Amino acid sequence: MKIRLFAVAALAVMALSAFGQGPKASAEVMLASIQAIKQPEFDEAKKDDKAYVQQYMKDYNDANTKRSDMIFAFYKEYPAHEQTPAMMTQRWSGMPPTPAAIAEIDAVLAAAPSPKLVETATFFRARYGISTARGDSAQATAAAEMFTKKYPQDPRGAGLLSSVAETLKEKDDKLAMYERVVREYPTAPGAKYAPGKIKMIKGLGQPFELNFTDAITGQKRTMADFKGKVVVIDFWATWCGPCIADLPKVQKMYSEMKDQGVEIISISLDHAEDKGGLKKLKDFVAANPMPWAHYYQGAFWDGEFSKGWGVNSIPALFLVDQNGVLVDVQARSNLEDRIKALLKK
Repeated sequence: MKIRLFAVAALAVMALSAFGQGPKASAEVMLASIQAIKQPEFDEAKKDDKAYVQQYMKDYNDANTKRSDMIFAFYKEYPAHEQTPAMMTQRWSGMPPTPAAIAEIDAVLAAAPSPKLVETATFFRARYGISTARGDSAQATAAAEMFTKKYPQDPRGAGLLSSVAETLKEKDDKLAMYERVVREYPTAPGAKYAPGKIKMIKGLGQPFELNFTDAITGQKRTMADFKGKVVVIDFWATWCGPCIADLPKVQKMYSEMKDQGVEIISISLDHAEDKGGLKKLKDFVAANPMPWAHYYQGAFWDGEFSKGWGVNSIPALFLVDQNGVLVDVQARSNLEDRIKALLKK
């Protein structure tokens, strides 16, 4: 009982210190209190209860805000502590690139309390700079290179350059940037999808290859089965909210255009079979009319086919024309108009 009371008292001291209302707490006590803040667990059984979901989101955001505030308090007390870079990484990862957030990072860079924290702050300054470039490729590139030139061995540079590549409008510029990512950061986590992005860019205008076993019927399928059809390649998952939100639109399009020569192949990014992914897919298809082909990869984001095409966000829709040629890798917007244009050819 005495030990428990001591722990409660220690947390109380930290909380008071964090807001300037008490004596300075030790770094260990402050860190323990930060780690003690847990996000609420979501009860899937109540996912359709709007009041519950609203309260959950409030509690979730409140926990994040409290944790972030306490991390900043820790930084103010212990700017050079060895754990401060990791703590500030948590704080900055959850903050939008507002002027206030950028000013905070600039203040940390000016203070330069430790080399590691300077490196961390420089990374987030670059990331925020890319976000606020608003499609200005030159500005985004300059922001990324603020970090990559100073820390060329840091693998986080791969993620920054990949983000810049997404802002580039010219095909050759985009390709060159992804090739740079692969060349300079071959093993970095941020380069994971770069080879697939290169394949995506080079694959436009080329025959699209796919061989799979339909997860619902067990039938072996190849693209030859769809010759003469416009084929929508739909990367999705049962856990993907935007995918489910788009489904009625896709179903409507299919029912209206199937007889005109349109088919769909859904590429599932659901979890592995031993985690229930295949069952969820089959149950979902049984409950929702999706009378088209289904390729279950069973590897979440690491599906060989989807990763091989650089798919790192879903829903993602490709279009293959009647000759089996990949003609579009960003078909989600104005899908029907894009399909109609192909049907007229």
